Amino acid sequence: MTEPAPHFSSDQLGMARTILAMERTLMAWVRTALSMISFGFTIFKFLQSVQKNDPAMNQNGPRNVGLFLIFFGVGPLTVALIQFWRAMRTQAGRSPAQLLCNPAVILAAAIALLGAFLFVSMIGRLELV
Repeated sequence: MTEPAPHFSSDQLGMARTILAMERTLMAWVRTALSMISFGFTIFKFLQSVQKNDPAMNQNGPRNVGLFLIFFGVGPLTVALIQFWRAMRTQAGRSPAQLLCNPAVILAAAIALLGAFLFVSMIGRLELV
């Protein structure tokens, strides 16, 4: 015979839906930030190659455009990560150890660090790729 399905209260189900909704929202921020960061780096490299053929182009133009897009990928992602962290601590009662094991938090932090590295390296005008 099959075992009866476990019974969950409506409060437990509501909390599970809330947690999943918060994770979906964070992952949407990750997707958007990753798009902005990669687009910023791509535009930077493309405009840098165009600049080699057009000496009249502004010297810092490609770098400034790339920095702008990367900043608007990393900044909002960092804010979304902080907002997710606070919401999970207050609403879901999660401990910091539980939050650090969350794959969404790990991915968001990794993307934010990658974007910050690209931002700093572009400011320093280090050659990447």
